[in-house]
Amino acid sequence: MNDTMSLSQRADALEAKMARELDYIVIKSRLYSMTEGDMSPAPNASALMKNNPNARVLMGDEAHHGEPEHPV
Repeated sequence: MNDTMSLSQRADALEAKMARELDYIVIKSRLYSMTEGDMSPAPNASALMKNNPNARVLMGDEAHHGEPEHPV
């Protein structure tokens, strides 16, 4: 049998792989939510991961909590 993939099949496989890489759950940090006035409980990341086992939780650094550009 011919085990090689056609160009269309390879493109479909690459597209599926790229789509899986974009499967993120974005969660704001508790501090960030509080600065927006949101006092509700923080989302439970482990529960979200249980419902979406292939997803990755993404929570980046706060933009305003880094090193100062010009130290005092």
